[in-house]
Amino acid sequence: MQNYLITASYTDSKELGFLFDKSKHVIDFIGANDVAEHVFVSIVTEEQLKELELSGVRPIVLISDPDLNNIAYLYNIEPNQAQKLAQYGKVYPITLNNTLLEVFPGTKLEYAGELTNFQIVPIDVSHVKPEALITQTEQPPAPIAQTKQTDNLLIWITGGIILAISLFIVLRKVTHKPSSKSAE
Repeated sequence: MQNYLITASYTDSKELGFLFDKSKHVIDFIGANDVAEHVFVSIVTEEQLKELELSGVRPIVLISDPDLNNIAYLYNIEPNQAQKLAQYGKVYPITLNNTLLEVFPGTKLEYAGELTNFQIVPIDVSHVKPEALITQTEQPPAPIAQTKQTDNLLIWITGGIILAISLFIVLRKVTHKPSSKSAE
């Protein structure tokens, strides 16, 4: 099945949660109250891409079957600097400051030249959905209830412990000889 590296805009936490749910691997989600653009970057399957499109989300497919070993994620504090990276590969501006770069085959990115103006951000596909986006229905299920067999085992163990303690007390009283001192 084919995978796609996509970007999609979102406006609120509900849309962001939906994008998380419809992604195979989340690369980043950019958006805060002080940021004008809210962008979600992820890898989706063909089926997930269709679901996103049917739901009204307008994903932008950047790369089909992406090889993350040949993609760099870069940040520049100065906006609109992405095209300065064109000598290294195919440039995909994500936001004014964030860029994905599909590195040309045989090109090794070294922190020199134009790259010194960019911060290389490690691509981490293990982003988890923020707790604020998890609804009550998505909470993990309660621990599995104990089975009848487990209940019976616990009853037998408890009964055995009580029996052993009782037997110990009875035997101690029977075998314990009170010391008698003779008064003369």
